[in-house]
Amino acid sequence: MNDSRLIRSLAGYAFWAAILLLILTVAWIVSLALAPVPGADASPGERIQFLSENEGWHIANFAIVLPMGFLHVPVWIGLAALIWTRRPVMAVLSVAFGLLYTVFAVLGYWAQLTTVRGIVDLAEQDMQAAATLFELMAFEGELWSYSYGVVVLGYAVWGLAALHICAGMADSADRLTRTTGILFGASGLAGIAGAIGLVVGNDLIELGVLFSGILFFPALIGGAALLWLASSGQSRVESGEPNLRSESR
Repeated sequence: MNDSRLIRSLAGYAFWAAILLLILTVAWIVSLALAPVPGADASPGERIQFLSENEGWHIANFAIVLPMGFLHVPVWIGLAALIWTRRPVMAVLSVAFGLLYTVFAVLGYWAQLTTVRGIVDLAEQDMQAAATLFELMAFEGELWSYSYGVVVLGYAVWGLAALHICAGMADSADRLTRTTGILFGASGLAGIAGAIGLVVGNDLIELGVLFSGILFFPALIGGAALLWLASSGQSRVESGEPNLRSESR
């Protein structure tokens, strides 16, 4: 009974975090779709000029993804609590990878957010120094670039977390749980593919990052619904049967 109360409590907090994350996910997808991008063969100086002219877009995007990283923590813990009874190992691994993603995402995006303004200011005084800083810190860079490497690793780790949520839900007898798990799995695979695309420099495979975000949206809606049901005393995940009230165990 104590475990049941704990799951209901965690699910309640995770539900509201999921709602906020849904709102920010929509904003992130719109930001990616509408944000201007520099030419593929632009020089560092031209990219810095582009950054200066479109600084608002960069800051807005980073300001969106930064809280998204933090909100993943309660959501991942809540989802893991739902599959704990059915798949305890998957639950633990999903939280572990989910927390790692938060660390990578926050470090990477915070580094970019705090340096956007600095790069633009520095370029007005010393373009060479600004170009060097851009290469070290900008997302559009080589794999040794700090924030680039951290964010790419974050996409891969997030994909692993989503796949473990999928493993805990996809074989459920409940349709909502099963569908939610499959969506998380597809989103996770797309995220890993996108990370690989970023590593090898393949523009087509890189789109996996965008598709991961798109697939994550319906997955998160399903997850929010499951969390809401669990917080109100109904578990559609733990036993794999629909509408099983925890009090009846």
